[in-house]
Amino acid sequence: MLDFTRLTKLSKHGNMPSPPTRITSPPTGAAPMSAATKEYCAQALDDPEITTVAGVDLNHANIAGSLPKELGLLVDIALLHINSNIFCGTIPSSFRGLYLLYELDISNNQFSGSFPSSVLYLPSLKFLDIRYNNFEGRIPPALFDLKLDALFLNNNKFKCSLPQNIGNSTVSAIVLANNNFKGGFPSSLAKMKDTLNEVVLTNSGLEGCLPWNIGCLDKLRVFDVSNNKLDGSLPESMGRWDEELRATECGK
Repeated sequence: MLDFTRLTKLSKHGNMPSPPTRITSPPTGAAPMSAATKEYCAQALDDPEITTVAGVDLNHANIAGSLPKELGLLVDIALLHINSNIFCGTIPSSFRGLYLLYELDISNNQFSGSFPSSVLYLPSLKFLDIRYNNFEGRIPPALFDLKLDALFLNNNKFKCSLPQNIGNSTVSAIVLANNNFKGGFPSSLAKMKDTLNEVVLTNSGLEGCLPWNIGCLDKLRVFDVSNNKLDGSLPESMGRWDEELRATECGK
């Protein structure tokens, strides 16, 4: 079995044709191994004498194939960015062992199957981006009980009602556009008034009226529910939104 737990370098030399389009800050205390490869190393939490991989960025690397289950042995990793490749298959269940993972970006690939349930077991996760894949089925309600900062599920093939506990989420941005949801707009979304800045549910199959309490989301800067099957009048509570709201799209 491959042992990645003390891996100090992961090279993709010769694969990346251009720099990634989005590079976030490395984990605290981590240093990049090189400007070209975007891997970050740091001291192991259980042994400061050992250096381990703390972050990997393989964005736009033109890599194909499925993810090996041995990636779950990178227990010290805090960020994993593999967007804009040709990865396929499902997310290994071994990912649930990545208890320090803070950012997971697997967007713009060809992953398929049901929602990757292993992410529900990541206690440190704050940023989840799985957009532009082929995930399908239902979105588990447990997702909205995670303490996330940002959630991007758009442009997949999810087909379900939005969970009623969506308002339990702590995200500042939630983008669920271009899926195939059923039913109405959950009124519990108003519970996110202390954190929510951006909501995008464009072209998602939503029906009915906007909930009367939607105006409680007074920190919103983007609210886009265009190209759905919503009807009725706009709730009076939306009159609370001030002129700083940069984009409001409610039309069909």
